Amino acid sequence: MITTLANGEWDDFLTLINDAHKEAETAARKKETNKLLEATDWLRRAKELEIRHSELLKQAERLVRERHESDDTASIGKQANLDSKDSTSTSADFGGKFRADECRAAYLDRERKKGNPLNRVRRSYFKNAAGLTVGITYSSEDRSKSCPWFLNLLDGQFDEAVLLCEITKEAVQVIHLPKTFLDRYGKQMSRGKKGQIKFNVSKRNGHFHLQVPNSVGWIDVTDYTEKGSLICPHLEFV
Repeated sequence: MITTLANGEWDDFLTLINDAHKEAETAARKKETNKLLEATDWLRRAKELEIRHSELLKQAERLVRERHESDDTASIGKQANLDSKDSTSTSADFGGKFRADECRAAYLDRERKKGNPLNRVRRSYFKNAAGLTVGITYSSEDRSKSCPWFLNLLDGQFDEAVLLCEITKEAVQVIHLPKTFLDRYGKQMSRGKKGQIKFNVSKRNGHFHLQVPNSVGWIDVTDYTEKGSLICPHLEFV
């Protein structure tokens, strides 16, 4: 039988990854070679474990769907395609899905320390203390486009959205769209062919804006944007 770490244990594991990053950074500054080597070696093994864990979960999800939907092959094909296209828009030259997981883990760790633990439902989706499902998605920055950040989450799978928009190679800007905002504008937002709600984000004159089509247009979401950035150290930069 395939088993995975329980939510609490996995959260502890992700916290240890963040701690190891900090230890490695401290060791690098102090030129403590042995401690730096130990931390980076542990981080490499942790990264491999995260990847294997993610792949095992995907395989298990596919087998569950195959078991329950064996009489509907069309439905299986559609869902497998959705899962293969993760609900995260990332840059392939800067870590891809692994980078998204790093930033998501940093956000989850910070929220837990603030007394707001989020329990994993499936990749990118978590339950908060109020019982609402929070979709957490990440995007690297593409300065060549009018909307530098393009993010998406599966329609009908979340009540609130947390957008992690990369602003430097080791930090993201957090935009938290509450249920009240999505209840008001959610139905008017763009949807992709794969059933995903699109979040097109731009920054103008120091304010963050979200594009909603039809008669709404650009919405200033600065009130939902954290004042400071969230630091998300990357293994490649240790």
